[in-house]
Amino acid sequence: MEMALWNPIDQGYPTIYIAEALATGKLTPKAGEVLSAGHLGDLEVVDIGEGNLIIYQGEPKIFDKTNIEEFAAIF
Repeated sequence: MEMALWNPIDQGYPTIYIAEALATGKLTPKAGEVLSAGHLGDLEVVDIGEGNLIIYQGEPKIFDKTNIEEFAAIF
C-alpha cells in the first residue's frame, strides 16, 4: 500500500521564491515562465484554464512501509 503527499516542510518553500520574484519583477507571471526555486528545482507557471495561473510545488512524495518511519521521525 502506498500514499502520496507533498512534504509539508516544503509547502511554504516555493511561496517565498514566488513572493520575492513577484516583488522584484523577476516573475510577470505568465504561462510558461519558469521560476528557479532552490532545492525544488525549476517550477513552471501553468495556465489551468480561463487565465488562472498556478505554480505546482513539484511531485508528491510516495510513502509506503519502507519509508514512512523516516518521515514520521521528522515530526
